[in-house]
Amino acid sequence: MVDRIEGIGPVFPEKLNKSKGKGNFADILKQAIDRVNELQKRAEKLTDDFAEGRISNIHEVIIEAEKASLALR
Repeated sequence: MVDRIEGIGPVFPEKLNKSKGKGNFADILKQAIDRVNELQKRAEKLTDDFAEGRISNIHEVIIEAEKASLALR
């Protein structure tokens, strides 16, 4: 069985609170950390699903893990 591959969205938010060159650093940092956390949780869930046999598409698992890894850097 072949699973459908989801489209790859942007790794980071398109627009980060840019009002006249001044953004609240804490808000921007929180948004970035939340996005990384979201990607890591998704990668972990896919890894668990693959290990338990719920999904068979290793490619999707690896891609999500790499996206999470790159977002952290």
